Amino acid sequence: MRILYEETGDNIRVLRCFGTGGEAVIPERIRGKDVTELGDYVFSDGLRSLPAGSWWDGGDAGRAGAAYTEAGGDAYAGTGRDAHAETDLPPLCGLAVRAVSLPKTVRRIGRYAFYNCYDLERLALSSGVRDVGAGAFTGCRKLTQLVIEVIEGERSCFKEVLAELPQELVAQYRRMERGSDGKLCPAGEARLLFPAYYEEAVENTPARILETHVHGCGHRYRYAFDGTTFLFREYDRLFPWLLAQNSAQSAALLAMGRLRYPLFLEEEAGRAYTKYLADHLEETAACLFKENSMDGWKWLVSGFFAEKPGETDRKVERAAVNCLGNEVFTERAHEEYFDIWKPALGKTGLGKLIELSNQAGRTEVVSFLMDASYQLFPPARRRFELE
Repeated sequence: MRILYEETGDNIRVLRCFGTGGEAVIPERIRGKDVTELGDYVFSDGLRSLPAGSWWDGGDAGRAGAAYTEAGGDAYAGTGRDAHAETDLPPLCGLAVRAVSLPKTVRRIGRYAFYNCYDLERLALSSGVRDVGAGAFTGCRKLTQLVIEVIEGERSCFKEVLAELPQELVAQYRRMERGSDGKLCPAGEARLLFPAYYEEAVENTPARILETHVHGCGHRYRYAFDGTTFLFREYDRLFPWLLAQNSAQSAALLAMGRLRYPLFLEEEAGRAYTKYLADHLEETAACLFKENSMDGWKWLVSGFFAEKPGETDRKVERAAVNCLGNEVFTERAHEEYFDIWKPALGKTGLGKLIELSNQAGRTEVVSFLMDASYQLFPPARRRFELE
């Protein structure tokens, strides 16, 4: 990949990217300076001519871009030459862009930076972005995967980016903590689904005004913030609204994401998510089929079918001590804690998953589930007595 850039004092502004494969990975530093800004229309195909700048192709050396002149040729600016004559690589813009990864040094995203990038599906960035230009994500209707590193205790652009994306998307929320030495360390991860919503202007003729009607519960999820701090408890509290207004598969995807990556997940919300997945095996399986990874199936079997040995007895013992020898309360505590760690699904549920996998033609999943069924629910051995 080649990058056209310009220096802004001690920092770098990216003006255009060129390459193949549909993915742009912006470096943190170019020629020893931090990359802090994406220029206007940087990934949009609406940029008619290249601005003046320098080229970078992965090394420390750069050369003049628009001012560069080949032997016997003219510079780009004002000549009518092909703007891409300086490189043989095609521009990463418009329909050619599939994924973009921004470094944690970026502080500003220019106006219409991703304008009409219709096929952009994945964006990775840091929450340290301070300014998102007007119309930056206009037309990014397929952007359904957001990866964001959020620094604990610092201002975040998470809310601002979500407000620009009304479609259903899954955010991979990576929590980071800054140590005493200033270095960032991972401190947990969450997978958050944000439902879609749209606004409709409805004319109120008697009042001679236009009213804005909001459809879908996605706007509620995008307001689960206190300032720029994301509130996990508020996010989990909105699950009933999702059940009432969105599809069962979206609900299963949200519940599965919260349970697999339980960052700040409270016990009550965890029970609600677990019950929903146990009651909607078909939707749960459909989400795992779409994910197309065995990791999800391994998590599902270990979390919903396999008992957690020893944990029940330890909790019952603690409960019994707290009951001060009362046999009635001790028995009740035993039943309560046993139900908590009892597998949510039994052999019948596992058999249903095997049937669904077989119907979907996923032989690898069928093989894994049948092996798990044999280990978790081994057939009883027959005994023969000779007279």
